[in-house]
Amino acid sequence: MNRLVVGLGSGRCGTKSLHALLNKQPRSASIHEPKPLLSYEFDAAMFRAHWMNLTGWKGTDVVAPIALFYLWYVPAFLSIESEVCFVCLKRDREETIKSWMRWTSRREIFTHHWTTQGRTYWKNKWGWDVCFPKYDDCPTKEEAIARYYDHYYRLASVYEEALPNFQIFPMECLNSAQGVREILDFAGFKHPNIVIGIKRK
Repeated sequence: MNRLVVGLGSGRCGTKSLHALLNKQPRSASIHEPKPLLSYEFDAAMFRAHWMNLTGWKGTDVVAPIALFYLWYVPAFLSIESEVCFVCLKRDREETIKSWMRWTSRREIFTHHWTTQGRTYWKNKWGWDVCFPKYDDCPTKEEAIARYYDHYYRLASVYEEALPNFQIFPMECLNSAQGVREILDFAGFKHPNIVIGIKRK
């Protein structure tokens, strides 16, 4: 297996921009939200299928898959790949909640990933609902997203404290040469291509 850089974050936090940045590094190939999607409830068979899709890359030294659901599978990655690092992006809490509210309230994708109540567009078409914890006791979607955000970064902080190869970076790091260098240095790029201002929606 090529060296593995796993990107993650709660969603609506710059992972597409991180994907673009890592794709610009020498002999690096990044994949954003590769299929099959991984569920919040650990699924060993699904992870094996997902892992098989990440192996076998040729002509590259670094494979960098990026997805919010990788946080639930950090131990699984560690169990099968010793040379791996985890780059976790974090955006301001209120900005993230507002962004998720806007994103999930557009007419064509109106949905609520954080509840088991009702059926949603993405559940029917893409299966994204399985990637998120559920908070059926929250009276509003906004409150459920807030609980998800807190849950996500509590767990990420546990990993950051316990693992030298797991680090949380503010999303704003993508906007400065110093911040980009910090991310790429942590990810092990010896001759990084410093690119700032990459923005992908």
